[in-house]
Amino acid sequence: MCRTLVTLMLATLGGYLAWLAAIPLPWMLGSMCLTGALAVAGRQVAVPGGLRSLFLAVLGVYLGSGVSSDLVQQLLDWRYSLALILLYVPLLTLIITLFYRYAGRFDWATAFYSAAPGALSFLILASQGSGADTRTVALLQSLRVFLLVMSAPLLASVLGGELLPEPIVHRSALSLADLGWLLGVNGAVILLLRRLQIPAAEMAGAALTTAVLYGSGLVQGSLHPLLLDAALVVLGASVGCRFMPLSWAQVRHQIGTGVAAFVLTMCIALGTAWLVQQLTRIDLVSAFLAFAPGGVGEMSLVALSLSLDATFVTAHNLVRIYLLILLITASQYLFARARAL
Repeated sequence: MCRTLVTLMLATLGGYLAWLAAIPLPWMLGSMCLTGALAVAGRQVAVPGGLRSLFLAVLGVYLGSGVSSDLVQQLLDWRYSLALILLYVPLLTLIITLFYRYAGRFDWATAFYSAAPGALSFLILASQGSGADTRTVALLQSLRVFLLVMSAPLLASVLGGELLPEPIVHRSALSLADLGWLLGVNGAVILLLRRLQIPAAEMAGAALTTAVLYGSGLVQGSLHPLLLDAALVVLGASVGCRFMPLSWAQVRHQIGTGVAAFVLTMCIALGTAWLVQQLTRIDLVSAFLAFAPGGVGEMSLVALSLSLDATFVTAHNLVRIYLLILLITASQYLFARARAL
């Protein structure tokens, strides 16, 4: 408990310093950088999974509250980009797996689990019974998330997005009756999804349920904006805490290979975003954030900070994550058979 409090205090300090420096998404990037630096230095920093899940649900409510009654038409408008995800995920995974296998000289299992674009915690757990080097997988996947969250706002700015100091949210007051609807229905849906062992249950459940409540007009207004700042701090700290004490002599090869793989991944994501822009009316920045292989929460927060359609970004990232989980589940069977031969 004491370690968690100290971690959150330091994360808040990092966010405040980033806010003073007018860095985009300051509460997330600042907290992530400071806790990440402490983790690499061997300091004991930690954010409990339960606390992260709670604020992922808060973030889901913010994302869902931006949905309007024309959501069905939006999904029809996104049919080409959503369909492209089905090709993009396995192709990107294959390319980066081959890169890690032949350029990084990792075994096939380590290369595959290090290359899969998303679901970091699930990947680390899945890799443990596959014969992969779990430490390498954790390092490379954490490095991918860290580099993407750090670079995504700057890349979005280069692509034409107007970065704002912090996400824009509706600041109209939420009535007690509406708050009761949000807490009751969201709580029930999240518990159901968790019982069904649905990945990202907190964010996906809250975003979907809130979207229905707001789209139907049953709920109006929004949560206090300070809750979003708190979610940014906790989410950023949870990413930074994933880093482990490093010896440069031991891991410089993994880091160098991981950075090169990240650059290749960004080139593929940008190329796919350009294709989406040509096929649809979606702007290049939104398309890039929708296909950038980061966490659902992180990419959605960047979209919020740019005052873009966060629903579009969230929907595509959720489809990517769930498709990836299906591929990983199938791969576990294949790697198990390979080890048995």
